[in-house]
Amino acid sequence: MSGWLYLIKNGDLYKIGITKNIGKRMQQLKPDKIIAKVYSRDFRELEREFHKRYKNIRIPQTEYF
Repeated sequence: MSGWLYLIKNGDLYKIGITKNIGKRMQQLKPDKIIAKVYSRDFRELEREFHKRYKNIRIPQTEYF
């Protein structure tokens, strides 16, 4: 199953997340800036890897950094 991995910026915060419907998700989040978006079959694994890579600056219990 495929989906989107995205990196957005709102104010001073960055969010790494995933979605099946990128247009709907961006309407919900209303980001200041879309930094990157990647369509992939491995979108869930990619999100886990990015969260793991940046865990030292992650806001606990969120997808914000």
